[in-house]
Amino acid sequence: MGKMNRCAIGVLLLINLIFCPFGFAEEDEWRDPRLLPARPQVQIDSQKYFASPGEEKAILALVDRLSEIDQPDFGFANWMSGSQFAPLPQSDKFYSGIIMIDHQLKTNDVLRQLVALGPKALPILLQRLSDPTPTKLEMEHQGMMGSQWYGREVSLNVARPVEREVKKRFADLFAKEEAFGVGENVPKHVMTIGDICFVIIGQIVNRGYQASRYQPTACRVINSPTHDPEIAEVVRAIWESEDSPQLLWDALLDDLFTDHRGYGQDSAALRLLFYFPDRSSGIIANRIRDLDLTDPSGAGSWQEIQAKNGLDAIEFLEAVRSSDQPLVTDALLDAAKRSETAYYLAASLNANVARADEDAIIEQMRKMLSVAPPVDQGPFGGEKDLLSAAARYYPAQSQELFGLYRNHYTMETLRSCIHALRHPTKQQVWMKEFLASLLDDKTDTGWRYGPDYDRQPIRICDEAAEILATDYLAITAFRYENNPAFMDGQIAKLKRVLSGDKSISFAAAIPPNRPADFPTRKALHTLYLEEHLWPIYSISDRDSIWADGFNESVQIDCQSGEVIQRVPIELPEGNESYVAGGISGRSFSYYGDDGGKLIQRDVRTGRVITNVKTPFHDGVQFDDAVQIRNLGDVTICGVESEWLIACTSDGALHRVSTASGEHRVEHQFPTSKRGMFLSPELLASPRSSKVLIEGLGEDAPFDTTLYLWDQAREKLQTIEKAPSMGWSAFWGTLALNSMNGYCTVWNLDTVQEVELPWRDEPIVSVAANADQSILYLLRNNGAIDVVRVDDGSAVVPLRRLAPAVDSPVRGSLVVCDDGQHLLWHARIDETEQAGVPESTKLVIAVYDTGENPKQTP
Repeated sequence: MGKMNRCAIGVLLLINLIFCPFGFAEEDEWRDPRLLPARPQVQIDSQKYFASPGEEKAILALVDRLSEIDQPDFGFANWMSGSQFAPLPQSDKFYSGIIMIDHQLKTNDVLRQLVALGPKALPILLQRLSDPTPTKLEMEHQGMMGSQWYGREVSLNVARPVEREVKKRFADLFAKEEAFGVGENVPKHVMTIGDICFVIIGQIVNRGYQASRYQPTACRVINSPTHDPEIAEVVRAIWESEDSPQLLWDALLDDLFTDHRGYGQDSAALRLLFYFPDRSSGIIANRIRDLDLTDPSGAGSWQEIQAKNGLDAIEFLEAVRSSDQPLVTDALLDAAKRSETAYYLAASLNANVARADEDAIIEQMRKMLSVAPPVDQGPFGGEKDLLSAAARYYPAQSQELFGLYRNHYTMETLRSCIHALRHPTKQQVWMKEFLASLLDDKTDTGWRYGPDYDRQPIRICDEAAEILATDYLAITAFRYENNPAFMDGQIAKLKRVLSGDKSISFAAAIPPNRPADFPTRKALHTLYLEEHLWPIYSISDRDSIWADGFNESVQIDCQSGEVIQRVPIELPEGNESYVAGGISGRSFSYYGDDGGKLIQRDVRTGRVITNVKTPFHDGVQFDDAVQIRNLGDVTICGVESEWLIACTSDGALHRVSTASGEHRVEHQFPTSKRGMFLSPELLASPRSSKVLIEGLGEDAPFDTTLYLWDQAREKLQTIEKAPSMGWSAFWGTLALNSMNGYCTVWNLDTVQEVELPWRDEPIVSVAANADQSILYLLRNNGAIDVVRVDDGSAVVPLRRLAPAVDSPVRGSLVVCDDGQHLLWHARIDETEQAGVPESTKLVIAVYDTGENPKQTP
């Protein structure tokens, strides 16, 4: 690690396991896909699927309007991966991503129209695949965890000759795609019309083309045909044709008759029935009639039956039941009567099928619901789906069917009955009465809600209350928040509503808006510098800035932006790494490949204050007891920077005197039972002996514990019910947590999150003054809010510091030692920023924060 590369990002690669309850046999997993011999050879009348001149004009106008897209959706989401056929919203599927957050997906109506046009829009979409026109949607990735990089991912069905040949022709592209790795970090990518066309084409042709997708852990892959023209070349090589309707028909038929797991037979059938209903309904109906729908518990495993069917029968039935074609309805009715499990029967049903032979279907339901489910079956099995179908299609008879299943009297059958009453199409009196009767049942289901660090029990009464409030009572709400006592309060309000009380309010408290006359200050100085400097030191003030350059300390005049002086720093041989922490005006450098030396210098003079030898060295081994990575696992602490604290991969906590080099092991943390490399992160509180430690624990790196070590007292504290990871700043009592770009401030004495103002304005970083009485909240638009913190929890907004540059640029904050001035600084990427000179590499803004009691806001 050279001096110009002091700040490094450790990327933690986690194994992403995808569990599928119904997989193909293991030997099927690794063979090449092939087309089934039963694949029919059918020509279509292409002319009816070509766009007329008027339609072409309308399609071009629609593509132009893709520039209006400003929210994520399937195929270009921030923190998830999934699929959807936009004209049928119920087709959405979640594959992977961060759970328990609102992904804010919104399908643009223009996108939906273009997907619905299918073969008519495909030629124009292929033409516009390289259109660099920006949309209003940006993919930003900031912070120390994870990364964002450009990929070259174009999904294929290599059972099709044309796609097999394209894979050979563009071998380099696909080789790079298959060789997983992290590319160069891309802080920001603006989605283009071409990127969105890539996603739309994928939805039409049944390929998982994702312009943006989630990659564990906290990473994002951008596949942009406007950034990488070869992606556009590959897509065009597959899908351009003088007869694009016939090409699309053939491709979807190939997918339907591909004998291999994961090649979208169900989604191909859905598209065939949507784009070519008359031509495909007979083929789909025959495919349904050929399905083996026997009970796997008596006739073999799910895998064996799926291998025989050549697809997942449940997913296939669920996909094609969206069709209203008579041939498909008849085939689905046949499937319903042949079904030997609740899964198959529920998947076969739609409104047309349910009406076609009501008595036979209800009798099938009775037979299946009368049998007790397996002991280990959860509340969301096939029987729950069957109950949902009974409530939807046969509301008058559904009470009897629910009663049959409830009579098995297990917790799981009760929970299935509760969840099956969600989203009723026609409410029945008994449904509301049944849910209301469970509001006093505090039986723990064994399931939990809440953040990982504070899981709370989900009870029978909670599940019943949530569905009752959402689907059966007007103007009510039930939220899984806080703890059981809070939930009991919500249930008490629901009971009052049920008794006829109309005075109850369920409205959530609306946070106050920022006042129109809220005091605002501009920067005293904004400097545009043509060199990279890092770190910026807190000894800076309104007159001059001190920063670290290469082999020197640099002092810059705030008025002119000119360099006042450059103080040379004599560096030893070997790579130097900056160690965080330490008192103001000092720098600490560690030389891991030169005897583990730790050198303390005076920033203003460059004078070496101490030069001690530590027992450590750099490396990335798994079993080296004196190896540190210097990626957050070492820091300086103490009122006078007395100690270097380090945590090695064996879980040992080390202390080294910065004055003498004296070393000892202070504590031994448990090593990971998983046998994985520990990834500790240490944060020192300024001018104190406290160090916050994350990333350790027996189950690391997945489940870790948060610790607080006080070196002066030689005391270790375990902090419960707070996030175990993601800490990026620590000031003694208050600490900043930043996970996936979402910042929160915590009081670690009370282990409570501090409520910050205007939460609808994202916070990207926070700084604090010396006594933690003032916080500086950096918003994603570059503005900084100054707030006072009373008693470590109550926050009072004081004023806003206006953004230093016109375009939003994320940066970092440094609180000056004088307690009155604040520095904002940001490295400017190659992307041009409005109002910033072209040669600028670093912008620094100096603010008077208004904390001088003699000044007014």
